[in-house]
Amino acid sequence: MSGEAPALGMTLAVWAFVCMTLYWFAKVIPADDTPAPEPQPERGTYTIRLRLDHEGRGAPIADSTTAHRGMQLHRNCDRHWCASKRDAYRWLVDNGELTPDSSRFPNDSQPRDSR
Repeated sequence: MSGEAPALGMTLAVWAFVCMTLYWFAKVIPADDTPAPEPQPERGTYTIRLRLDHEGRGAPIADSTTAHRGMQLHRNCDRHWCASKRDAYRWLVDNGELTPDSSRFPNDSQPRDSR
């Protein structure tokens, strides 16, 4: 019976040390609630052209050729993020020149991400 008391005391002492250490770290390490900055793309011709292509909205899409060209120029863009590709895609769907694959995206009208 007397052997249990020192073991219990030692366990309590270790737990007290652990709790005090965690409390100390919580006070020393500042809480950083600011979100991480957006990753900056590397500099290069492709990056500069991509930025220039997405800075301003272009002219409204008036015909099939313009819509197809917009889809080709922005083939690497996500249409939920890229306004140019989204406008071209929407024009082609509305005019019956493109049929969305409903098995790929069941709820295709809703964007996946609100960037």
